[in-house]
Amino acid sequence: MPLAQTLHPDTSSCIYIWNVSEPSEELAEHEALAGKVISPGNEYSAEHRLQHYYLQRILVEQHFPGVTLNYNASRKPILTNGQHVSFTHSGKYFGAYFSHSLCGIDIELSNSKALKVLRKFLKDDEIIYCEKWTEELALKMWCIKESSFKVVGREDMFLKSHIFVKELPVHDEGIVPVVIDSNAGFLKRDVRFMLNNDYCLAYTLPV
Repeated sequence: MPLAQTLHPDTSSCIYIWNVSEPSEELAEHEALAGKVISPGNEYSAEHRLQHYYLQRILVEQHFPGVTLNYNASRKPILTNGQHVSFTHSGKYFGAYFSHSLCGIDIELSNSKALKVLRKFLKDDEIIYCEKWTEELALKMWCIKESSFKVVGREDMFLKSHIFVKELPVHDEGIVPVVIDSNAGFLKRDVRFMLNNDYCLAYTLPV
């Protein structure tokens, strides 16, 4: 798994971005999974889903040896040691974010078509931030909202109605404040974003 990027949001949090080239059969034989009984369900029949299934468990074992990865009813990943994790993938890239704090991460390829669906994930008072939206700006907003959503990750939450980006991400890299309506109260987070030639990455900063 060629490591494309490693980031440390703080001293006890770590983000790994991989450029995935291995088939699922090879990942299933990874040394980190040796001796473990792992049984992907029928929902993981597609090759890319199998790759992600094994990658998640490989990375958890490498970062927190002996810790088990589970999912709650909303499909939010849960670690048995009480730490937090968030996963993301787009095209050939896969990311994992480990933190002591509730966290969220999102990666999207730069050829995303976020501009075409702008009104599906932005409220009117967010759209008026800018007179002329570009694909890059729409992509950054999409990434920022997706990463923020994963902090709570409830099935009754939506990007348009529950995630509010308070400043426009005008540069290729920066931090913007976000408010998350969790349906049980409002959470404030700062989200770091960065855009390069291959992808846009956004992740919530630890609190």
